[in-house]
Amino acid sequence: PGGKASEKVMELPEKARNAVSEEGRAPFYQWISRELIDYVPHVMPICMQDRIEGFRDGVSGLWVYPGGGRDHRGDRGEQGLTESSEFGSAPAIDVTVWTPPGCNHVQRYLYAYSLLPFRPGGCPPMDVRARSAIALAVSAALVSACGGGGGGAKGPEAGGTVKNVPVAAGFDKNAEFSWGYTIEVTSFDPHRGSSGFDQNWLFPVYDRLVYSSPDGTLKPMLATSWEVGNGGDELTLTLRDGVTFHDGTPLDATAVKTSLDRARDDESVVKSELTSVKSVEVVDEKTVRLKLSGGAGALLGSLADRAGMIISPAAIKKGKLDSEPVGAGAYTVLENKPGDRVRYGKYDKYWDPSVQRAATMTFRVMSDDQTRLNALQTGELTMALIRQNQVQPAKQMGLNVLSGEGPTFYAFSVNSSRKPFNDPKVRLALNLAMDRKAIGEGLLEGFCTPQIQPWPSTSWAYDKKLGNGLDKWPHDPARAKKLLAEAGYPNGFTFTSFAANITGYQAVAEAVQAQFAKVGVTMKLKVVDPGQMAKQYNIEKSADASVFGYSPTPDPQGVLDRVLLPNATGNPGGKAPERLVELSDKARDAVSEQERAPQYHQIMAQLVEEVPHAVPICMQHRTEAFRDGVSGLSIYPGGGRDYRGVAVGKAN
Repeated sequence: PGGKASEKVMELPEKARNAVSEEGRAPFYQWISRELIDYVPHVMPICMQDRIEGFRDGVSGLWVYPGGGRDHRGDRGEQGLTESSEFGSAPAIDVTVWTPPGCNHVQRYLYAYSLLPFRPGGCPPMDVRARSAIALAVSAALVSACGGGGGGAKGPEAGGTVKNVPVAAGFDKNAEFSWGYTIEVTSFDPHRGSSGFDQNWLFPVYDRLVYSSPDGTLKPMLATSWEVGNGGDELTLTLRDGVTFHDGTPLDATAVKTSLDRARDDESVVKSELTSVKSVEVVDEKTVRLKLSGGAGALLGSLADRAGMIISPAAIKKGKLDSEPVGAGAYTVLENKPGDRVRYGKYDKYWDPSVQRAATMTFRVMSDDQTRLNALQTGELTMALIRQNQVQPAKQMGLNVLSGEGPTFYAFSVNSSRKPFNDPKVRLALNLAMDRKAIGEGLLEGFCTPQIQPWPSTSWAYDKKLGNGLDKWPHDPARAKKLLAEAGYPNGFTFTSFAANITGYQAVAEAVQAQFAKVGVTMKLKVVDPGQMAKQYNIEKSADASVFGYSPTPDPQGVLDRVLLPNATGNPGGKAPERLVELSDKARDAVSEQERAPQYHQIMAQLVEEVPHAVPICMQHRTEAFRDGVSGLSIYPGGGRDYRGVAVGKAN
């Protein structure tokens, strides 16, 4: 771009061009190289890349093209090249032929290399992150050849898949548990953080009033017992004796009132979960009474999540909770490096030392999928989130996989206060344009269950009669086009949607983008950091839409309080049908699961009829890989990752 070069260097290429043979031309190019070294040009090579590409069984007739490009002239998916080929001879590749019906191998090869999100029709699923899978397969072979990692405390067989791992005997009390995840904490303040995934980082520091066990049962934590009284308009909590915050101050009824009042203030991101609380009263040092306008049934589930995290009153006054959390949890924060890691250490005065099985815990921020798996392989991590296409490579490395349907779903949301999303016909059209099966079973290889209900099939709120609900909102592009025309958009429209800069989320967003394009709707993607996306879309309300992941509370009411109701943080348009609000209040007021379940079935019927601003695409399966010797693991019902009681074997 500067338009400058050595005069001598400019003379030599002409001489090199004029020479005919390679023997005659070579000395000139060698001369040019020497002149360039002396002159130091504006462009300087760093290194010469090797071409490395993975290809599936049955592809042959391949070579490294001398021009640096990829010329697939003569590639074959089945028979390869022969001496009589019109393209000339080529070395024979002795491979087992595998040709799925209707699948063009050359096309598959090109799609795998360019990482396009869609595969040719008739081909079995190949994840958009094919390049990572190829690298993993190679590294798995290397691990196998080199002997792999050693054993630890008794646990699952290496390379297995489990839904839970009981605590194994012989764990190392001085060990560190290190976990890799994609999204960093936006704030260590439970009432101010903008991301639904913050609780992963908050759980070690903050105990809750109520504990949601892995089987979904609500159990005592900071509150040893509770009682619903006055016809459901009061909830009385008895607090645990001898509990102190990390700063040494006692956890008493006054501290609980301070936290709950702050959780209900205008700036709180969890205030929508506590709308039934009219006031908090201190009965005595160890007793708190919540005055309610009904809603006792749903409230306990909220108190098992962020709304129930109790913060030191002294730390609240100090005003540095964003980066310096002070709770009453099993661990304190020893080191906080934003964008990199948080290191936790045991709190030596914790009320239940039996769950402090790891001496320290380090949570690492690693947005790249391959980086996390590499770190697991080398022992830098003991556990990490992995993607669907990494499950088999992880097993081949001798790692174990924790997998099962969780309550976290991929979803599409619009700001329903903006045109054209304020029109139910447009929202329904977009729903019908989406092919949930293609995303959940194809793109995500069956690790995301396509459905329209915002609760997993294991939840008592799930309507088994409705099932996945795909018959209510089927993939129907023709009807979607008709609805758009009726709404006044016969040629579609254009809008902008946020998507998180995480591989899986971006891939889902690109799939939705392509599906909308087929009905004439152009969705421009704005790929941003997850924390920024939550802030700009939910708080600042600065975009039309978002493709996001929702990690709910242990209680099904959480998805209404956080996403669907008018005052929900995840509802930037602030609109919802009045009937939905009425049904939500009834579901909140009922106490038992048996009483509440029919109410949520009615809520789901209402959502189908009205088409809310946010709709599920598919329910994610939680997939995490861990090294041999890690135990005390389970899939948390609230969608977050609570590693309370995790243990690490001496091998790690």
